[in-house]
Amino acid sequence: PGWLLRRAEAHNTVLIDGKSHPYHNGEEGTNAYIAGAKLVRWGRRGGFDFWASDATSAYRLNHPDVKSVTRTALVFLDVPAIVVIDKIMKETTPSQFGARWHVENSDNKGHCEANGSGFVIERPRGKFFAVVAGTPALQNRTDLLPLPKKMGEFPFVETTTKEKAKNATMIMVGCALPASAENPDIRINRDS
Repeated sequence: PGWLLRRAEAHNTVLIDGKSHPYHNGEEGTNAYIAGAKLVRWGRRGGFDFWASDATSAYRLNHPDVKSVTRTALVFLDVPAIVVIDKIMKETTPSQFGARWHVENSDNKGHCEANGSGFVIERPRGKFFAVVAGTPALQNRTDLLPLPKKMGEFPFVETTTKEKAKNATMIMVGCALPASAENPDIRINRDS
């Protein structure tokens, strides 16, 4: 059962109808798999570093109808904050789109909570507070990876679209903070 921890669903990743891109089941040891993503842009601009990856070919292995799957991350060093923008598009069939955000919990001291507009991942001395927004509208929930208790608990937050669509843009804006810090006022506004 521990092989699940190697699969994409156990990482901070995009989901389409609850599935990520495939990964082999260990038949070939821990060798690389055919699913992959490519960095297509990266650099530094005034006040932030950024990179963008394209994982379209990896997601097409499970979802042949996928048109595009990209993730862009912007890291604002002075704020400090991170913005992650996931853009997922399908050719013809609507899907529910999502993203997972995992808690480091190897010591059983990690925790997460979610609400409609965001989530918080907590550790004993720090936390990550985030707000999400997107089109179509998003919702958040928490869960555990389906592994035997003796292996530990692996909590995560899953952000998903409230309805199926052919295209989705999901934005997560978050800040890493000391555990005792007040949560910042983060707002994501649509500017027509």
